[in-house]
Amino acid sequence: MTWNSQAFIWGNGADWISEDQKTVTVDDPAFAEALQWFADLGLVEGVTPSAEQAQTLDTYQRWMAGEIGFFPVAPWDIATYSALAEEDPETFDYDVIPYPVAEEGDDWSTWIGSLGIAVSENSANKEARGPGSRPTCLPTSRPRRPSRQA
Repeated sequence: MTWNSQAFIWGNGADWISEDQKTVTVDDPAFAEALQWFADLGLVEGVTPSAEQAQTLDTYQRWMAGEIGFFPVAPWDIATYSALAEEDPETFDYDVIPYPVAEEGDDWSTWIGSLGIAVSENSANKEARGPGSRPTCLPTSRPRRPSRQA
């Protein structure tokens, strides 16, 4: 399973764990169906590079070279794409779209993440936080996936 399978699994109404966070739910048929569809994009449909192809040129490089039509990106990539599109609009153009879905009419979902670096209030080196910084509190709950529409 890769870092970008969340959108397909959540979009199919499945999750890794129950809403009450007490039961692992990877045995849900909707979870298996989403994983199979995700795998089949490369194994059956051939619309994503195989593992062997990714060894020679990874998917990000293929996206930048115009060899694939969809690549999940993060907000920090947008400045690069905008600069490239402005610099050479005949060669590079892009847009931001939702993740694809297996069937027309399916819900779509996305995972949004980032990176935060902090020095804990309980750290032996809390002076390393620097002047003016404040203690950091981390969330105690996981992000929630959107509810499926009726």
